[in-house]
Amino acid sequence: MAENQYRYDEEPTYNQEEEPSYSKDEGSAPAPRRKSGCGGKIACGCVALIFVMGGCTAAMIGGVFWMLTQSEAYSQGLSMAQQDPRVQSALGTPIEAGFLVEGNVSIENDGGEADLTIPISGPNGSANVYIEGTKKDGVWTFHKVHCVIDGSNETIDLLAVQEAVPEG
Repeated sequence: MAENQYRYDEEPTYNQEEEPSYSKDEGSAPAPRRKSGCGGKIACGCVALIFVMGGCTAAMIGGVFWMLTQSEAYSQGLSMAQQDPRVQSALGTPIEAGFLVEGNVSIENDGGEADLTIPISGPNGSANVYIEGTKKDGVWTFHKVHCVIDGSNETIDLLAVQEAVPEG
């Protein structure tokens, strides 16, 4: 047996420069040191935290869009655009609302204000409906509801009464 190598059942002796070595077989290298694994756990924790924060942010943003789409101002403005023959002619039917509604709606008791932009689309194109209105005593009054067709300069005033065009 070598001078500095012992079997695991014997007491090791070694110089100050050497680490103790226990070996079952003579001449084998010492076992590698085991890492604690803290780095991997920290990295996993950071990744999980990022996913949780991202999920919470997405839920908040989605909740805001959902709340805007539940307002009366949104429903009434969208309905005006979907039922207007000029919008139907430009976009085709059916006319569907897009997801990314912009603006704000504030309601307090029976009053409130709305300023919304609703993306809409049909089989023949897309547009944005712009709505501005106030609510007093539970009734919405719209100051502006118009539809701007994408890719053209056409603006359709949805509050203007369309004159009947005689057939023939």
